Amino acid sequence: MGFKKLKVFLFVSNVFLLSSVAAKDGLSPKVFYGSDDRRDYFEVSADFQTMSEAVLALVDEKDMSEIGQSRETDILSYVLSPITLKEQMRLCNGVRFAEQIAAANCTAFLISENVAVTAGHCITSMNDCKTTRFIQNYKYNTSMDATKKYTVTDANMTKCTEILAWEKNSTGIDFAVVRLEKKLSTKFIFKFRTEGKVADRANLMVVGHPSGLPLKYTSNAIVRNNTDENFFAMEADTFGGNSGSPVVDPATGTVEGILVRGERDYAPTAQGCQVVNECGPGTCKGEDAVRITKLPLKALGLSHSK
Repeated sequence: MGFKKLKVFLFVSNVFLLSSVAAKDGLSPKVFYGSDDRRDYFEVSADFQTMSEAVLALVDEKDMSEIGQSRETDILSYVLSPITLKEQMRLCNGVRFAEQIAAANCTAFLISENVAVTAGHCITSMNDCKTTRFIQNYKYNTSMDATKKYTVTDANMTKCTEILAWEKNSTGIDFAVVRLEKKLSTKFIFKFRTEGKVADRANLMVVGHPSGLPLKYTSNAIVRNNTDENFFAMEADTFGGNSGSPVVDPATGTVEGILVRGERDYAPTAQGCQVVNECGPGTCKGEDAVRITKLPLKALGLSHSK
């Protein structure tokens, strides 16, 4: 499912605090790829914020409840499932983002106003198109938003009506290109590489919904294995829910790949709760992204390219 390992928030200033918490829980200190490089929407620059309208959360319709229609606009509103990440994953106390809601199953991104790309295992059939909502702007605008119910409107969501291209196989390929029922209002559309490949040791960024959370920007996603024809591997702070996320060159905004799989996210403890599954630099198998050049986007007439 492209589920990824979560990393505990580790700034130099609180190393000792985290070590103390681990000792109380009977856990040994862990080794990290580095600090947790995920940031909320309100924590990144305006340039990166512009990407948010082109990143979509995939939410099952059964995890949404209609709450009413505006008298002024006739637009329907819905509330997303209020379950928190802590409740969903039975997390131990102190795991970062544990109190935020976790409503998304996967991530997608726009390459035109009504065409989106995601992982192939996220949309596998027309039934998925009928029952999955592609939601725009599932993000926190301030740190206080995490204490509120999360509502969306018809204006910011749609579903897919056609699977334009799909492939998932043993070579590592895993993608879906879908046509959306309506155009979504956005000032940003992702451009993408059409030839060649990402540079070795490139420092990339992943934008999406790790563990189903509101939008997160993950920086310092370092390419560590660039030899496979169909995908490249990174050391990146990505998780389940990031499947389908655009892997982007932060300097240009160009998509290099689609996040599709990686290490397991959480590990059980003797206390009966789960903690982050952490890997040291150079260990574990890494997080895989299908090369965007492996998608038949040119054949589909899509030209937002590098």
